[in-house]
Amino acid sequence: VHFLVLDSGRKQKLPLSISEPIMIGRADPDEGYWPQLDLTDDGGLEKGVSRQHALIQFAANTAVLVDQGSANGTWLDGVQLEPEQKYTLPTSGQLRFGGLNVNIFIERGYYAAARCDTHGRATDNNWGRRDIAQSR
Repeated sequence: VHFLVLDSGRKQKLPLSISEPIMIGRADPDEGYWPQLDLTDDGGLEKGVSRQHALIQFAANTAVLVDQGSANGTWLDGVQLEPEQKYTLPTSGQLRFGGLNVNIFIERGYYAAARCDTHGRATDNNWGRRDIAQSR
């Protein structure tokens, strides 16, 4: 998963696996907490990013975004997400954490690789998803 923090121009690539979700937020060194996508140096505090703001995880054969009850909200392509609900991530899109804008890009082969069973055989393409348009 590739991230481009629009406000600072910083780019970061992080792996996404079934067992290791990506936490997005701000570091808290006093508590020994560092999220995988740390937005502290990108103006996260000033722009309202919570310490444990959102989570990207693998679920139902696709990548999903979950707002973790953040104080200032999470948006996906201009639509504010309901806290604790799973929203399917497109292969590219714009995210907003509080007031901080981040573009996301998921490599084309990621979803194809994720739809294989343990023997490398393709599985069903009918993924469970919550359509963001339904939450408007």
